[in-house]
Amino acid sequence: MFSGDFVMHNFFWLEKIYAHYKKWHEETGGTCIEVHVYGPQKVLAQPDAVLIANVITDFYRAFPELKGHLIAPYLQRNEATHTLPEIGERGTHLGIETPWENLFCAGDWVRHETPAFFLERACVTGMEAANRVLTARDMETWDIKSSPPPEPMAAWIESLMMKGRKNRRKRVISKKVES
Repeated sequence: MFSGDFVMHNFFWLEKIYAHYKKWHEETGGTCIEVHVYGPQKVLAQPDAVLIANVITDFYRAFPELKGHLIAPYLQRNEATHTLPEIGERGTHLGIETPWENLFCAGDWVRHETPAFFLERACVTGMEAANRVLTARDMETWDIKSSPPPEPMAAWIESLMMKGRKNRRKRVISKKVES
């Protein structure tokens, strides 16, 4: 995770995640890094070449030992449409506890009762998953504070969002029934 005056927000060493990158790493000693930039809008509005140059410059600030070793950058722009705090039907996606023994999940899209989204949800679910591991090992868990209710304006906006989602679900279901 990056914080402060970096352009990017988080990153992943892909050879730690995917087998084909691991194989490539073992054969070449190279690494592949995926970097995410979430905003602000004026940063996202930069031309691709400028955004890539800024990310590379900042990445070298964080990892100076990698300077001069870039093979090829690739930029993929995604729409900012991920507004739902779940994937699939409500209650059907993975939660912190999984069907598999001793496997717990954490992340932006993991089911949890907290109203937090994105990074905040990842932190809360990470702490909850860690607590499940601690419990399984008969160790003391961390106290996780409940979030306060939303302020009136945020609660009103949330109610509008929920009404809109409910109406959209009805339209999607009625289209499926018609077909």
